[in-house]
This record gives sequence, structure tokens and C-alpha cells, in this order.
Amino acid sequence: MKSRNGSQRAWHAASWAAPLAVGACLMAVGIARPWTGSYDANGALFSTAARNYLRYGLVATRGGQVANAGQLRPQDFRFYSHHPPGISLTIAASFALLGIHEWSARLVPLLFTLGAAACLYRIACEMGGRLAGFLATLVFLVQPMVALYGRMPDHEAPAAFFALLLAVLYLHWQRTDRRGWLVAMAAAAFVGMGYAWVVFIVPWLLLGHCWLTRRRHARAMLLPVAGAVIGFA
Repeated sequence: MKSRNGSQRAWHAASWAAPLAVGACLMAVGIARPWTGSYDANGALFSTAARNYLRYGLVATRGGQVANAGQLRPQDFRFYSHHPPGISLTIAASFALLGIHEWSARLVPLLFTLGAAACLYRIACEMGGRLAGFLATLVFLVQPMVALYGRMPDHEAPAAFFALLLAVLYLHWQRTDRRGWLVAMAAAAFVGMGYAWVVFIVPWLLLGHCWLTRRRHARAMLLPVAGAVIGFA
């Protein structure tokens, strides 16, 4: 019996740890390479904004992403405003902790991609068991597109993470009806809006699913929707 339980625990651990390890190894190839070419334009852009946060501070930059480099006066700041500043702020934190390097910038989206894969594992496990979780996570992480772009500093990796995190929390709420999961969804939607605009639509999609499947509980989903709306504002 002990041997059987030990084997089950080992399979449980391997079913999520092995795909994540493979994905981390694939994305870590060349992680310290310098920014070169159009492919690395986003890395250079958001690293510059992150460095400017450390150089000038949040007050002087007003939390905005200052995209031009060099010694600048506040009136010379040029702001990048197409996406929220979450990725630049997080890279700035990575720079403060680990130093200003290409690898410490790429580490941020790499971790978000692994977090998205872990959320995908939980969703697949809920729907089809651990084997489904293992296969879904492995297929996701070994795709060349994910191996190539999963570590690129940009909004896509955090967007995938927060979208899948909201789905995980939604499944937990559907299973337990505990209000705490709704509060966690609202918080995830609020924080996720700081990284990617697309996160805004996820609570609305989940609200639509709840209205179709558990109509009398749909009103409760207005709390995560409110988190996204406040984050957008």
C-alpha cells in the first residue's frame, strides 16, 4: 500500500513538474543573448522603460513607460502607452533584485509563461484528470512558438497567465461556491489589467458561461467583472 501511494505521489509530482522543467529548459536557451534585430525590439523597449523606472522613479515618470534612453529631463520623456505598464514595472523589480541584464528581463515573461502552463495543468486536471493535465501542459510548452516567444518581454505572457488563472479560480468557485474564490478572481482581474488589456474580457466571458450553466449564480460573477472594470479605469 505504501509503495502504491508513493508511486501515485511520484506520478502526481512528475505530471506537472516534468513539463514545466522541459519548458523552462527550452525557453532558457540563449536567455542571456543581447537584444538584436526586430524580434528583440520589445525586449529593448520594455527594458529601457524598466531602467528608467529605476533611474528616475515612479513619481517623475508618473508610473508611465518612458521609452527613450539616456540622461533625460522630465520634459524630454517620451511615453509608450499602447499597453499597460505592468511588464515594465515587473522587469524593473527584476533589475533591482538581479541586476540589469538581458536574462533578468527575459526571466519575467518566462516565469509568467510557466505560470500560465501551471494554470493550464490545473484546468486540464479538473476536466480530464492528471494524464490530461500532463499532456496539455507538455504540448503547450514544447510548441516552437511558446519556446521562442514565451520568454519575450511583452504583454502576451502575462495576459495568458492571468486569463488562465481566472479560469482556474472560476472552476474552484463553481465546485465549492465559496465567496473567497470570487474575491480572488476580482483581484486577479484587477492586477491583470495592469499587464494586458485583453484580460478585461475574460471575466465577461466567464460571466456568460455562468449565466448559461448556473443562471441563478450569475449575479455573483459581477464581482470579478467589477475588478476588471476598476483595473481598466
